Amino acid sequence: MSNIALDYTGQTGDLDLTGHRLNLITDEAAIEQNLRIRLRFFLGEFFLDVRQGIPYFREILIKSPNILLVQSIFRQAILTTTGVSAVNSLTTNLDTSTRTLSLTFSATTDTGAELVFNPFIIEI
Repeated sequence: MSNIALDYTGQTGDLDLTGHRLNLITDEAAIEQNLRIRLRFFLGEFFLDVRQGIPYFREILIKSPNILLVQSIFRQAILTTTGVSAVNSLTTNLDTSTRTLSLTFSATTDTGAELVFNPFIIEI
């Protein structure tokens, strides 16, 4: 699998134009980038298939979200990402005062490599 490389200087990705050209990534780097994109993808955001995405508005961005349900949603999103074979660990921390959701997880790829996100922060 290969993808166009994104540069994650902050929380959002922009095209990686190192060398004044588009760069490609493969293997674990491509899987990691797909995870970053997928975990920020809101349900209904893609007009061609509104069934895709994370139900942020319905299940996460509510007054008292069910943390077990939130973990289940993210575990399923990670597991169904192409190239991921297992989720080894997953912890969530929702800080309502700063409106951030921190995910710390590790996943095993189809090649046996381990991807570690410590932490993956979503500003909500």
